[in-house]
Formats: sequence, C-alpha cells, structure tokens
Amino acid sequence: MTTSLNALDNSSLKQLHAELKRDYDLVASNKIALDLSRGKPAADQLALSHDLEHAIDGNYRAEDGTDVRNYNGLRGLAEARALGAEILDVPVEAVMAGGNSSLNLMHLVVSTALRHGLWQDERRWSNSERPTLLAPVPGYDRHFVLSKALGLGLKNIDMDAAGPDLE
Repeated sequence: MTTSLNALDNSSLKQLHAELKRDYDLVASNKIALDLSRGKPAADQLALSHDLEHAIDGNYRAEDGTDVRNYNGLRGLAEARALGAEILDVPVEAVMAGGNSSLNLMHLVVSTALRHGLWQDERRWSNSERPTLLAPVPGYDRHFVLSKALGLGLKNIDMDAAGPDLE
C-alpha cells in the first residue's frame, strides 16, 4: 500500500526522511562507480592485442615500401583493404581501411551526405525533410548521440543471432 506524501503528518515525514537518508547513506558508502556507457571493451578484450605491440619489431614498411607510420592515402593500406575485402567478400575496390574510429568515419560520411550529397548531384540529405538512418539495436550509444546531434531520424533494427533483422 502506498501513501501520498501529502497525506503524511510532520512526524511521519520526518521518520520517512530519516529512513531514506539512512538507505541513501548506506548505498553512498559503498563508493560504487558505475559506467553505463556501451561499446567499451573490457580489460580482457583489450588484453587480446597486448602481444601485437611487439609483433612488427621495427618493420614499418608495407609490401609496396610505404612507411605505415605515416599517412597512407585516402583509401588506406592495400594490405588492410585486401584483408577487409576477404572478410566482407567484396571487391577490394569497395573497401576503405581507416585508421580512425567508426564514430569519426560516421561523422565524415553523414556530414558529407548532409552538406554535399554522396552521388555528385543535388541529392543532399539536407534537402530531405528528415533523413533517417537504420540503427542496429543494441548499438553503440555514441552513434545514436551523433545521429541526434546532426538532426537525423533513427529507425531501430533489432539484432538476432544472424545479424540485423532487416525484415
């Protein structure tokens, strides 16, 4: 049974306040710090790449002689693009290998689509009433925030064991 705070007398309100303060102080004393952001790898996931730190042992050259510590063209390293093409089962010409985060790539593509379009004609997303992106759920929370900040609509697409449920 719940009672409205308006229905409690002064003594009951003080008692309730004392109980709630005791409960709050108990929880606060636990010093729990929760990070509810999504998409951040756990420590054991980060540890998977630890041995890669020494894998190249000073060999910073791609097959074509490019020093991979420097900028490597707009489409990325040929070896990385070839690996991506193999994994995605697409032609290597369809693959870009960016040395940056998916969030940066998303911002670049979406802002370009909004301002200039992607088809070298007048079809800029900014000419549309409200462009809408398909968004896998669960997804990466920062992509949702970026979409909202750019004024885009989102259509949630549920994920199942096989991937996005496009039906």
